[in-house]
Amino acid sequence: MADDKKDRIIIEPMKITNIVTTRTIRCHFQAPHDPGLYSYVAYVKSDSYVGTDIRKDLRLDVKDFSELPPEEEIDDEISEPEEDSIAGQMKLMREQGFAAAVAGGGGGSQKKQNNDSDSSDSDDD
Repeated sequence: MADDKKDRIIIEPMKITNIVTTRTIRCHFQAPHDPGLYSYVAYVKSDSYVGTDIRKDLRLDVKDFSELPPEEEIDDEISEPEEDSIAGQMKLMREQGFAAAVAGGGGGSQKKQNNDSDSSDSDDD
C-alpha cells in the first residue's frame, strides 16, 4: 500500500504464497495523527499469472477525537455465580479452603504429620 501523492510506501511489499482460490490478508499500519481525508493505493501483483494485477484506490477519513459521539456505558461487572453452577461450586471450595487456613486447620499439614507418625512406628520394628 502506498501514498502516491507523497511517493511513500505505507505497508512494505510482502510475498504471499499458497493461495488456492481466495485468501484474506490483513495488513496493519499506523493511521495518520491529523484529521483529514487521506488517499492510498493498494497494489496486488502476481508473479505467476499475466494480466491479474490489481490497483485499488482507498480513502481513509480520519476524524478529530472531539467529533466522535460519546461511548455508551458498558456494564462489565461480573455477577456472582449461582451455587448450582461449576463456578459457584469452585467459589464455595475456595471460601471453605480459605476459612480452614485462617482457622489453622490446613489439610496439607495434617497429612504430613500423619505420615511422620507412620514412619516413626515403622522404625520401632
